[in-house]
Amino acid sequence: MNKKEIYLICRGTYDYEVALFYFENLEDAQSYVDNENNENEYYNDSKLYIKKIHKY
Repeated sequence: MNKKEIYLICRGTYDYEVALFYFENLEDAQSYVDNENNENEYYNDSKLYIKKIHKY
C-alpha cells in the first residue's frame, strides 16, 4: 500500500477547526499559509495553519 502525505490548510480556534482545502506539496502549503496570514489581519485570532495527514 502506497502512503501519500497531504497538507490540509485549516483555520480554527479552541472551539472549532475547519479544513478549507489541501496541497500535496509542503512548500506550496507553507507559502500559501504565510502569505494569507501576513495579508489578512482580520483573522488575527484564527490564523491559517497546516495539518499533515496520510492518504492511502
